[in-house]
Amino acid sequence: AQIREQQDLVERLTLEGRIESNVSSEVSLALTRRVEKEEECKQRVVQTCIDIDIMEEQLGDLKHDLERSELSNRNLLEDRAYLEGDIQAALVACKGLDQSEAKYS
Repeated sequence: AQIREQQDLVERLTLEGRIESNVSSEVSLALTRRVEKEEECKQRVVQTCIDIDIMEEQLGDLKHDLERSELSNRNLLEDRAYLEGDIQAALVACKGLDQSEAKYS
């Protein structure tokens, strides 16, 4: 009876050992997957930071181009206003000449 109890105990301990070994393997595999996922996430974070830096640089370039364009537009509007003023002055001068010629005719 004692031998049978010892055999049952050995079988039970062997079975428990196999179960624990399987559980340990599953935990190890899950941990490996988690570490791989973490590395993948870290790589994505690095790439995202690089992408953000590039976009910020591009945004700065666009802002600079926009400022230059706005300045150019302001200069063109000022030039146009001066030209319109010159045209008005020339028209007034022409009318004045026409009136002077009419007086002397």
